[in-house]
Formats: sequence, C-alpha cells, structure tokens
Amino acid sequence: MSSIDDWPDFYPKNLQIPPKGSQDASGEFFRLVRELNPLSPNSFLATHEEQPKKHLSFSDKHEIINVYGVSFWATKESIIRKRKSLPNALGKMKIAQGTLSPTMGKIMKTGDEHHYTAWLKKTCSVHLNFSRIENE
Repeated sequence: MSSIDDWPDFYPKNLQIPPKGSQDASGEFFRLVRELNPLSPNSFLATHEEQPKKHLSFSDKHEIINVYGVSFWATKESIIRKRKSLPNALGKMKIAQGTLSPTMGKIMKTGDEHHYTAWLKKTCSVHLNFSRIENE
C-alpha cells in the first residue's frame, strides 16, 4: 500500500494520480534519454518536470494526468519509430532499456499502441535498472 508521501510533491491535489486503472509497474521497457553516461534520476523526469506548463495545452483530464508521468515504450521497434517520427525533438536522444518493478510506482498503456505512462515514486531509483542499448 502506497502512502501519499511516496509520490512526487508536484502532483496536483485535485487529480487522482496515479489514475484509476493504472497497475503496478512491471516488465521490460524502453526510454528515450538525453544522457547515458551514466543514467541518472534526471533521465526519468516526468513531462511536467521538463515542461512545467505542458498541462495547460490540454483540456482532457486523462492527457493532463499523463503529463505528470514518465513515458516508456514496450518495444525497441516502437521507440525507434517514435524517435524517427520527430527528428527535431527526439533525433539526438538515446535509447535506454530496463525493467520496472511494482515498488517503483504505477503504469498504464497510454497514447499509441506501444506507449506507456508510468507514475514513479520519489525514491524508486529507476535509473539503476536501465542501461544503454548499444548501437542505437
């Protein structure tokens, strides 16, 4: 059972984050990151932490909730396609691969077919479970 103190302080009190329907984080995932040597907690910031006003561009509650999470992809092929589809924004980003576990937070399939949003606990140290994919 999670305590409210487990979750980031920037989660708005008027939204249920993690949302209903999210499940314990579990499985192998891929993430686009700026730096790889070494990966750090900053490699796994929520969209809100990187773009604090991003939620203002959405009116849909589910999209707003997703801004407070971290994006992951379920397959290597899907993350490569995503990076290629936005070359100006994502073209220089690197791919990290790793495993999420239930103690790290909650996750839900969002967006396209292989995209997931995870709401990570403050002290989950997710960066220690991920590493660079060579030649990507």
